[in-house]
Amino acid sequence: MKRFFQKFGIIADYCACAGRTFSDSGDGLHLSRRRVLYDYHLTATLNALTGGIFTTTLMLLLLEKATTEEYVYFIALASAAASIGGMAQFLSPLVFERLRHRRRLIYVLQGISHAINILLLPLLVCLDIPTSAKAYLYVAARGVMSACSSLCGPAYSIWTIHSLPETCRSDYFVIQNMSNTILNQTLSLVLAVFMDFFTANDSALTGVLIMRGLAMLAVFVKFTVMRGIVEPEYNSGMTRITLRDMLTAPFSSRGFLLTVGISIIWTFGTTIGGTYYEAYLLDGAKLSYTYLSICGICGIPLSLLLLPKWNKWIRDRGWLPALAVSMVLYGFCYGMNGLVTAQTPWMYFVSSVYCMAIAGGTTLGNANLLYLFMPENLKNSCLAFSNLCTSLSAVAAAAAAKWFCSLTADVPLRVFGVMLENRAYISFIACAIIVCNGGLVWALYRKTARKS
Repeated sequence: MKRFFQKFGIIADYCACAGRTFSDSGDGLHLSRRRVLYDYHLTATLNALTGGIFTTTLMLLLLEKATTEEYVYFIALASAAASIGGMAQFLSPLVFERLRHRRRLIYVLQGISHAINILLLPLLVCLDIPTSAKAYLYVAARGVMSACSSLCGPAYSIWTIHSLPETCRSDYFVIQNMSNTILNQTLSLVLAVFMDFFTANDSALTGVLIMRGLAMLAVFVKFTVMRGIVEPEYNSGMTRITLRDMLTAPFSSRGFLLTVGISIIWTFGTTIGGTYYEAYLLDGAKLSYTYLSICGICGIPLSLLLLPKWNKWIRDRGWLPALAVSMVLYGFCYGMNGLVTAQTPWMYFVSSVYCMAIAGGTTLGNANLLYLFMPENLKNSCLAFSNLCTSLSAVAAAAAAKWFCSLTADVPLRVFGVMLENRAYISFIACAIIVCNGGLVWALYRKTARKS
């Protein structure tokens, strides 16, 4: 059967990636890599059941009686609160770096985060109190949830990356992204049809609560799977770890600082373009959940076809050139997004298919970007520093998006004969930022290539 599938080029590419990843390559971690993959998909399932359209729906239900000013204010505040909570990653080294075993504390922090997300947030929406009071409680809960998740985020990433050595890392990411693309788009379509049905019957909250029930089951399975992921011995070459060591570790590698800068710009560009965009698609461009999901599914064939090609480019030429080219191309997705209106719904279809074709390069490249020049010891401190910087960038981007949308609230823009509102044409700013960032990645590649 395997030989039959290998006659087809694209399938042969995926079979080769799977073989290099999940067959015993001598490191004894192939079973652990499978658990890492399972856990990733369970996390994606949880995000689908509780995030995306369900987070947006909860916010819209929360703000259904809000004024226009409150609507803009609390959507931006919720995004900022999540980003501020993400700054808890700065404390992660203080909590985790001296621990030789981190598994149990990660379980506790993730458990609190899931409890808030699955149980507390819907409960707050149901409270019979003034909209502003509910909104502030909701924002605070989002912040605590983000803080718990972020506090253990770097430690969990270092835990799982141990099972992904450089020899098979890009191959693993190919399999992960291929399977995750299929899973996400399938779930998106099923859940979109589900939510459209409940929304049409004026019972959107009931649909959200049903999905929260399924999410509770997914959390139980996730924690069971995590028990099979091999945990390494941390900082084995260091007998004593001081606060100064933790604070200075990120600055011991100039290359690492450059990759952090690239991540900061990427986060700023994508956040400023996405803060209001999903809400705009629903209540501005008047697109349905089902249509949004169908657009994503139509891009799957191109994504699956090109993902191994991006991987081959990485294996042949390195991570940075592939990321640079794909990042420039990806920026134009935001340019297309800015042209989506109720009169041009087809533009979202074009943007989604194009984005799925390009996303493989940015996904693979960004997944390994920070590890390219990361120091060997105190990786948790380095990753926490990077995540703190990107969280600050996200906060700044959310604030910039709020300022821009408030400043241009009554200022439409006509492009190619299409009248655009500010939540749409802010995507053009995101396009310019991401394209320029791709140029910075290329400059870093050229600089490292000359040194080698």
